[in-house]
Amino acid sequence: MRSAANVARLAPYAGLARSYDIALGRGSLSRVTGTLRRLIRRYGIAFRSAADIGCGTGLFAAHLAKHWRIPVFAVDRSKSMLREAFRNGSARHAYILCQDIRMLTLPRPVDLITANFDTINHVINPADVAETFRRVHGNLRLGGHFIFDFVTDKQPWLATQVYVRRLPAHGCDVAQRIVWDPLRKLIIVALTQRWLRLGIRTVENHVERAYAPLDMARWLRDAGFSIRAILDAATLEQAHARSRRIVVVAHRGGSV
Repeated sequence: MRSAANVARLAPYAGLARSYDIALGRGSLSRVTGTLRRLIRRYGIAFRSAADIGCGTGLFAAHLAKHWRIPVFAVDRSKSMLREAFRNGSARHAYILCQDIRMLTLPRPVDLITANFDTINHVINPADVAETFRRVHGNLRLGGHFIFDFVTDKQPWLATQVYVRRLPAHGCDVAQRIVWDPLRKLIIVALTQRWLRLGIRTVENHVERAYAPLDMARWLRDAGFSIRAILDAATLEQAHARSRRIVVVAHRGGSV
């Protein structure tokens, strides 16, 4: 039997940060950057500054800064993830800010704000999502854009089943145990890392809320945004009633 002394319970991302780029970050980066490039071309989006909120280890923010040669703010509230942004070199390209996005305050307004990898789903109180949208709107220049993705409440999971997903990693085994609570629209994840050479195991609990697209659209409009597109993330075509993940292109006033 495994000793309880060998199991450490950590705050979200406190232990995952060192494995994040291998387990999740780098594998998703090409998909997200490809999506952004397509949206920029399709909607004629021009920008000379940007911020990536919920930036994690900063890979996407660094890509923005390097590819478009613009100043980029990388914002996250996890100090562990931001420390990794310094280790992996992202901080050489983006300005790192440790902030809760519900209280987003950039040093100056920007032309583009992005939020990827379920960032908005990690805000589990609907009132806080509405406040986050108001903060994003207030930190955008006139004519600026907010592009983000989110997981919808149209998930295929069964409420009584535990779904296990193993992730790539170096020096440890990483697994997600996912439970879907359809009544509260919560995605509850227990992330376990087993460090083979050290003989210890860490467990982090992550909670996300799945949101209905109509609610998201209402909160965006209440914050002052107009919505240019609500797209199915898999196809980048118009979202439909069964879309599981959605990408939104929102616009703040001014001319497009």
